[in-house]
Amino acid sequence: MQHGQLLLASACVLTVATLYGAYRWYYIDDYGYGYFMTGFGYSLIAAAFGALVLAALSPSSWLHRVHVPGAAQIALWSYAIYLTHKPIGIIAQRELSASVGPATLAIIVIALSVLGGWLLFRLVETPFMELRDRAFPTMFEARLRYSAANA
Repeated sequence: MQHGQLLLASACVLTVATLYGAYRWYYIDDYGYGYFMTGFGYSLIAAAFGALVLAALSPSSWLHRVHVPGAAQIALWSYAIYLTHKPIGIIAQRELSASVGPATLAIIVIALSVLGGWLLFRLVETPFMELRDRAFPTMFEARLRYSAANA
């Protein structure tokens, strides 16, 4: 944790390398999807994001002092976004790629994925978490109630 700036620099290098590799070798004309992303790219993305998280947690990194509005909500919805992004991306690419450019398509897919993830979180995940909490209260909550009652 004392090397936050080094972690941040490493994360930036890994991110740039991954973006360049994806831009250069993600899809190869007259061949199809290349080996880069499945062989290296997704692991590089995971390493870069892991280094970014560590840098954000390190008090010696300037990233530790940056507040990103909405990050907590995106983190809360992240699993639902993960579940929806692939089908949304495939459908959007099939329906829109002839009429919009790749950058516009990417923005649309991101927006639709966040919306789809939010809907899945609100309509499916939240009700089931509430049901779980009613049926199986955690010991942590019970201890908090016991501590508050006996304080």
